[in-house]
Amino acid sequence: MKRLKRILPVLLLVIFGYCLPVSAQDAKNDTFIQWKADEKQESAQLIFAPNKELVNNAVTTMQITMLVTDITGDNPGVSVSFDQSGAGAYRISDYRYNPQKKELNIFLSDTKLLFDKDTKSCSIGTVSLDMDDSECEIMIQPVSVKTVSQSHAVGEIQSGDLADMAVNLKRVSGTDSPDEPGQPDHPDNPGGTDNPDVPGDSGQPDNPGQPDNPEQPGNPDVPENPGTPGQPDADAVYDNVKDVVKELEEGQTAQITYKIGKDAVLSDEDQKTVFQALKGTDKSLTFAVEDDGGLLYSFTFRGDQITNENIVMDFRITSLISSPDIGKLLQKGAQNLFLEFSHSGKLPGPAEVKVYAGSVFADGQKLYLYYYNPDKKALEPVQKEIIVNGGYVVFELTHCSSYVLTTKEVKEAGKFPVPGGQEASGGTDGKKDLQKGNVATGDNSPVVLYIVLLAIAAAALITTVIWRRIRK
Repeated sequence: MKRLKRILPVLLLVIFGYCLPVSAQDAKNDTFIQWKADEKQESAQLIFAPNKELVNNAVTTMQITMLVTDITGDNPGVSVSFDQSGAGAYRISDYRYNPQKKELNIFLSDTKLLFDKDTKSCSIGTVSLDMDDSECEIMIQPVSVKTVSQSHAVGEIQSGDLADMAVNLKRVSGTDSPDEPGQPDHPDNPGGTDNPDVPGDSGQPDNPGQPDNPEQPGNPDVPENPGTPGQPDADAVYDNVKDVVKELEEGQTAQITYKIGKDAVLSDEDQKTVFQALKGTDKSLTFAVEDDGGLLYSFTFRGDQITNENIVMDFRITSLISSPDIGKLLQKGAQNLFLEFSHSGKLPGPAEVKVYAGSVFADGQKLYLYYYNPDKKALEPVQKEIIVNGGYVVFELTHCSSYVLTTKEVKEAGKFPVPGGQEASGGTDGKKDLQKGNVATGDNSPVVLYIVLLAIAAAALITTVIWRRIRK
């Protein structure tokens, strides 16, 4: 028996020594960024095939950063035309090209998961050379993929894992011009204006992914405002109750936008009529407030989440850069934007709020959202890792009051809850915080547990066999 006690720990160590290294192996990183170039290689279709980790990590926001390298030194630009059946399915599908940094950023975001277990691959859109007839060649090399999960955990895949996912695009000048001089019927058109090969847009000269601002980097006030905030591909946009209700009841469009004017005034009767029509449907309705064609803010409600269609709300939001009561509770040196909602109290249902914040924050900044509790004179955490995209921020609320967006976390306010972990967006009311840390890529904890159980079972079996032999 004493001999058995001495042998048993050794057996367990041997079993764990063989099992645990297997569970800690990193999963092989698939080539999830793929390209399908056209015949002339002037443009390429961008295809995203999420690996297992991206699916398991419940990604809701993704930013793909690519470096554009000039091979011939002509400094060409690039443009992205989003695929209507692919990226068009997301609430936000946008891109930014910085010619100074030679950096292309593509953004995808939604309130639902971008990828599920059945997602094999999806076409995001077409990346094209944006240039004149001059000869050029570029290489587009992905350098990072940043993600935000459903629990607001941030992940990043860096350049080392993206090394083999580049594509080369090129333009050879005069490819069609040698045949032109001998054509007397076209003496004034040597460049062939109707030639589909000229601007390198691959048959997409109007850039349907951004119909209003294809090449206007100098217009910061409306960086992504085709008129349907957060839903650039929605085709049901109205400015009156009658048409909105008709579309909700009879139309086939899943995403509808209702422009309510810069005064954000909608009568009690009209609100009840609209929310009653929306309730119980599988559609979403965005109330958009614009000024001179630029989106100021919007509220988006889903029909299957409306709980009280008779609540009447005031849609107005006032953005302030200072607030004496709230400001003294924030961290020193932080950038802040205070949001005063004219409506106070619960909403008809959870609302996705989109607010222009480009006057205070830069694209890519990560912000923290807090609710100001006037009774306690304290801040309560609502949401973190809100990323500024195109000058806008997007977050979800279930009731309105006073909020603040800030660049620095207020530790004294407590921890942030995970989605669904709070009853209302504005204070956790002492509920237990369920916030978890960042989701680790290639997390094998279920596998480890499974192998540990197998090891224990194996050890028990060996012990039983040895014990029986000793007794004999």
